[in-house]
Amino acid sequence: MTGDRRPPRFARWLLDRTLPTDGRGGAMRGDLLEEFRTRGGSPARAAAWYWRHALSVSMRYARTGRHRGKEQELMRLESLWQDVRYAVRSYVKAPSFTLAVVATLALGIGASTAIFSMVNGILLQPLPLRDPDRLVYINEVNAAGNRISVAWPTFLDWTTRARTVEALALSREEPITLTGMERAQRLRGRRMTAAFLTVIGVQPALGHDFSQDADRPSAPPEVLVSEGFWQTQLGAAPTVLGRTLMLDNVAYTIVGVLPHGFQFLRPYDVFVSMGPVSGTQQLLERGNHSGFNAVGRLRIGADVADTDREFKTIATALEREYPKTNAGLSARAEGLADRVVADIRLTLLALLGAVGFLLLIACVNVANLLIARGAGRQHELAVRAALGGGRLQLCGQLLVESTLVSAIGGVLGVGLAFWLLRALIAVAPEGTPRLETVRLDATALPFALTAAAICGIVFGLFPAFQASRADAQQALMRARSGRAGAGSHRVRRVLMVVETALAIILLTGAGLTMRTLQELTRLDAGFRIDHLLTQRVTLAGAQWTEGRRRNFSTISSRA
Repeated sequence: MTGDRRPPRFARWLLDRTLPTDGRGGAMRGDLLEEFRTRGGSPARAAAWYWRHALSVSMRYARTGRHRGKEQELMRLESLWQDVRYAVRSYVKAPSFTLAVVATLALGIGASTAIFSMVNGILLQPLPLRDPDRLVYINEVNAAGNRISVAWPTFLDWTTRARTVEALALSREEPITLTGMERAQRLRGRRMTAAFLTVIGVQPALGHDFSQDADRPSAPPEVLVSEGFWQTQLGAAPTVLGRTLMLDNVAYTIVGVLPHGFQFLRPYDVFVSMGPVSGTQQLLERGNHSGFNAVGRLRIGADVADTDREFKTIATALEREYPKTNAGLSARAEGLADRVVADIRLTLLALLGAVGFLLLIACVNVANLLIARGAGRQHELAVRAALGGGRLQLCGQLLVESTLVSAIGGVLGVGLAFWLLRALIAVAPEGTPRLETVRLDATALPFALTAAAICGIVFGLFPAFQASRADAQQALMRARSGRAGAGSHRVRRVLMVVETALAIILLTGAGLTMRTLQELTRLDAGFRIDHLLTQRVTLAGAQWTEGRRRNFSTISSRA
């Protein structure tokens, strides 16, 4: 029977996907189904007829749907553009309000972005070394729990007993005097063992690393120079390899030039080998801690906690073996990245917290201003609602206004952050770690944009909701009777309390910090510090034997 025929399943699915779900779509499906069932002929011909009309209808409504979607998208864009133009006109008519909001946001976003750039560059960015998470910094620890440098014999014991590190190196900072050129120069140098570059994962850009025997007392002195020293002092000559530098009256052979931008902890001019000092009596004394620190590379599968436990165990064994020199001594291992910034971490985090409060105060202040402005526009909003403007439309308009002014404040804040960051870098104390990596980079800019978006959307949403929640007729009646904005006054009072509390917290912290600095400057040193000069003398060269050093110190102290 033709009345029981069922159209092809996939054709029905296609119609369901393309036809509208309203009554018109249902009527078209019913008409096609009825015509299909009443057609004579074979079922195959009826199915072909149904397929032909289903495809025709589907293609026509698919084109109509795409056209309708484009029209709706254009209408939304046009509506948004109208909201933006209206927001610009409204802000131009209120220049004082606009200037106050933009300046408040620019100050808050600029200060927070500048400090975030400092925190990001110094604390958050990984060290520019290979696999920096596998690098550990190791010191000896005295009986009081304070870090001390590593004795050379203790380091030699570590290299043979440690199993959680695949390589271990020792280094220390040294002032080095360069002679044999136009004039003597004081260089910033670092003395290191032969495995140092291997541990931190760096290869010379020109030449090669120290030889494997560079730590032996009889090894020829070798030196690696930084790229900056190579360019400024050696003329960037590619034939510099093999040249001799007189450092502290010792002839060092240049074996390599370090890559561009490389530095360890801070910039250095030269890196010298251990050979010239590894055989001295002073270094061979187990109880002599001569300023060296160890750095190691963890084995795969080991972590810092494993290394810390192992080196404490080794220290306990050394204490039993050498009770006279190692009594009360232990060891401590920590991540290299954490150790590099340990002295400045709390300061930066405190500054970040302070500017966070400042940004929050700025946002609350802007929200308060927006609520006050919304209360003054109750009659305008009521008229727009009475003319057919829905609550969602009114909220959207107010959000566009707050987002626009926040975007302007964010752009100005980025410009302010650039100058603030330059000022912070200029006044940063000498020796601040990783200061050269601080910049307004691709991480700081999204931070500023996010802060501006939060100010515009989150802190603009509540004023928009507050200003648009009233019924049109009731709002008009309140506006005529002069009672408009009573609810907004309560909200503004709450925001003022919050803003005052945050300001008190910020001012209290700033006051305590200033008092601490004042007390530090008034610290009694136990002697008069006015008209006092200090001088550092370095006794370098083979002619300065231990006896001559003692005589020089005795004569200097008497003078």
